[in-house]
Amino acid sequence: MGDLVTVIKEFRGRLGDTQQAFANRLGRSLRAVVNYETGRRPTRSVLLSLATLANKTEHSDLRAVFQEAYDATLRGLTRPANDEEQAWGRMIL
Repeated sequence: MGDLVTVIKEFRGRLGDTQQAFANRLGRSLRAVVNYETGRRPTRSVLLSLATLANKTEHSDLRAVFQEAYDATLRGLTRPANDEEQAWGRMIL
């Protein structure tokens, strides 16, 4: 499916969103979306937000790409990276 820059741009295009509208959907700044579309790798939480949004908007092919990128960020982790992840881990266990 290509790199994340291409996939993020494609997703925004499919939604028919401007960069600002897409940023609003994700709860991020316009600058963040511009950064993602010019090569900055989204954080783990952004990848999860992208996967969730793609699922809600019935773009399962893109959801799979975002989910795979999210999963890749988890490989090799031995403990939670922040308080939110720690809380999720406690809830699951």
